[in-house]
Amino acid sequence: MQQMILYSTNPKAASELAQSVMHALPLRAVGFRTLPYALAGQVRGELLHFLGAQDPMENDVPCTLRLGRERIVSIPEVWEELAAPTLRRCVPRHAPILLDRLTVPALDCPAFARVLTDCFHGESPVLALADAALAPRLAALLGDASPLALHWDGKEREELFAQLVTEISLRL
Repeated sequence: MQQMILYSTNPKAASELAQSVMHALPLRAVGFRTLPYALAGQVRGELLHFLGAQDPMENDVPCTLRLGRERIVSIPEVWEELAAPTLRRCVPRHAPILLDRLTVPALDCPAFARVLTDCFHGESPVLALADAALAPRLAALLGDASPLALHWDGKEREELFAQLVTEISLRL
C-alpha cells in the first residue's frame, strides 16, 4: 500500500471524512489538523492542532491570521519551529499519520518540507489532505515516494471511507 493524499475541492468535508477514518482505526492517529479560530464570532485565521501532542503549548497555535476580508498571512515560524519538530516526533511511532490540510505556506518552510518527505518515505501509513492545485508541487517534493492520489468531489463518501480505513489498516 502506498501513502495517500486526498485532494478535494471541499476541505471541510475532506477533513470530516479524514477524522471519521482516523476514529475507525484501531490505533490512535498522530499528525495535525488545521482548525478555524474565531474571535467575537468572526473567523480570524487557522490553528494548528497536533494529535497526540504531549505539551499543551504545542496545540492550538495560530498558523494563519486574517488581516482583512481577502488578506490572510501565514506565520512561517510556526511551521518551521513548531510544526516541523512536532511532526518529526510522530514519524517513528508506527501510528497512522494524519496531515489535515497541506498548504503552500507549510510547504514553503524547508524544515517542514523535509519532515513531510520523511513521513511519506516512512513505514507509518499517511493520509494527507490538500487542495488539487498543490498536486504538481507535492509530486515534485515527494519524488519517488509517489503516494496514491485520490480526488474526491464529495460524493460516494461511504465507499471512500471504507477504502481509506481498509488501506490504512493494512499498514498497521
